[in-house]
Amino acid sequence: MHWTNQAQISTINRQADLTVTWSSDYNSGHVLIGGTSSYPQAGKTAVFLCSEEASKGAFIIPSFVLSAMPVALAAGANASPSRGYLFVAGHPLDNTFAAPGLDLGFFSEVSLEAKQVPYQ
Repeated sequence: MHWTNQAQISTINRQADLTVTWSSDYNSGHVLIGGTSSYPQAGKTAVFLCSEEASKGAFIIPSFVLSAMPVALAAGANASPSRGYLFVAGHPLDNTFAAPGLDLGFFSEVSLEAKQVPYQ
C-alpha cells in the first residue's frame, strides 16, 4: 500500500472534507486512515480512525470529523508544542490464521505512511 497524495496534503482545513488516496497491490483487504491532533496547553487531544476497502483507492474524511480535532500548528510554529499527524496503513485485522487451541489469530506487516501536518 502506498499513500499517493501525501505530498499534496500540507495543511488540514478542519472545515472541509479531505480526500486521501492510495495504491495497493491487494485486491482485497482494508486500509486504515487516521489522524491525531494535540494542543497540550489547552489539555486537548483527539484521534480519529477510519477504514476503507483497499480496492477503492480513496477515502473522504468528512469535515465533521476534522472539525472535532483540536487546532495543531505546524512544526516549529512560535509558542506552540501542538502536533498533528495523518497516516495511512494496511489494516492489521485482514490477515487471519487458525491454530489448535487458538480462538482467533491475526498477523500484520505493520507498515504505515505518516506525515506531520497542521490542523487549522
